[in-house]
Amino acid sequence: MAISIEKTGRSFEEAKKAALEELKVPEDRVSVEILEDKARGFLGLSGRLVRIRVTVLESGASAQTPEAPPAEEKPSSNPGEVLELAKDLLESILRAMRFNVSVKAHREPDKIVLEMQGPDVPLLIGHHGQTLNALQYLLYVMVCHKAKTKVSLMLDAEGYRERREQALRRLALQVARQVRETGQEAVMEPMPPAERRIIHLALVNEPGVTTYSEGEEPDRRVIISPTG
Repeated sequence: MAISIEKTGRSFEEAKKAALEELKVPEDRVSVEILEDKARGFLGLSGRLVRIRVTVLESGASAQTPEAPPAEEKPSSNPGEVLELAKDLLESILRAMRFNVSVKAHREPDKIVLEMQGPDVPLLIGHHGQTLNALQYLLYVMVCHKAKTKVSLMLDAEGYRERREQALRRLALQVARQVRETGQEAVMEPMPPAERRIIHLALVNEPGVTTYSEGEEPDRRVIISPTG
């Protein structure tokens, strides 16, 4: 009776090597069958999984080992293709989450901008944009992984980013006024880097106050301090 075992690996060669080591037979004495070859994890982000069955041949039989699957083609880093990649990945995420949202994408000089529109947009924004920021980071990781290059992108939802920026500028000026009146520094709530930058820029020329950041991500905050 022929002896068979199944092995998995991150590549065909890795799985085959593990099987040969366990069976303790040379490669020309086995037949290999690929049972599964697919991407693992959400939208293939976690890598690849190959599962094979390796059978020890009876004396006189010839080995029938399939060729290793071809290496995956590297995605192009062409700007237009990267934009389409980002849009396709975001749409895949939204479909998987069953959100009724459409996506429009365009390129600005320094980044890719993806705008979401639809009845479920409020659910994708979250408290002070926390859900939107988390989704943006997930998309950033996925696009960089697929494109094999660093990509600058911004995820927006029916103009939320502009509304949030205006609200932060008003808040910064209000807090700066309080700091001047009381002479006491103010500690703002934790914010992502892009929002901290809005606060710093809003007050860079504001008299009587200065700003700096302290703490570790994701709890890093802007401190507005009196001068003079």
